[in-house]
Amino acid sequence: MSVTFEQIILDAKRIANRLKDREALGDSLLLESESVNKQIESMRQFQDDIDILNKLARERSNNQLITIIHQENPQIREIQQENRLLKAALEDHQHALEHIMSKYREHTQSKI
Repeated sequence: MSVTFEQIILDAKRIANRLKDREALGDSLLLESESVNKQIESMRQFQDDIDILNKLARERSNNQLITIIHQENPQIREIQQENRLLKAALEDHQHALEHIMSKYREHTQSKI
């Protein structure tokens, strides 16, 4: 069985194509592994952050948290009262503008 020069060239081309395909596959696998590695690193960082927050939360007692909430409650009530006053003032302003505009329309209609 003799191998011809053409068969050798065809085999070389086939091998080169397979090598190119495998290189492309290797590149895509490398990119995918880098992406997975970044995701894993993000998950580790997230877990580290959660661990730090949990540690801080354990260090504060419930009494401290209750004290902080009680300190914030009057401020929240004050802001809510201010919001109610601002809303009432806005409604009064809107009614006044509506009244002024209706008077203006009446005035301009009577002049025409």
